[in-house]
Amino acid sequence: MASSVAQPLERQLAQIPGIAQLTSSSSLGTSAITIQFDLNRNIDGAANDVLAAINAAAVNCPKTFRIADLPQVNPADSPILLLSACRTPCR
Repeated sequence: MASSVAQPLERQLAQIPGIAQLTSSSSLGTSAITIQFDLNRNIDGAANDVLAAINAAAVNCPKTFRIADLPQVNPADSPILLLSACRTPCR
């Protein structure tokens, strides 16, 4: 997962403007990537940029790659964006 999914995603996500920190961890069949944006970054724009980066990276990922949950943003919540990626089937 680390080399076939996380690394292509990280390369694309790292190009998004306004990232303060990007970390990832991988285990058998799953990868988790956490992005912390600068406080002045518009969260809706950041969510759109993340989706675009995922779509761009997907062509370099295995055919079994799919996103378990698309990023969701609720302006009433803290500025946190959660994204899950796994090989099919996701649980």
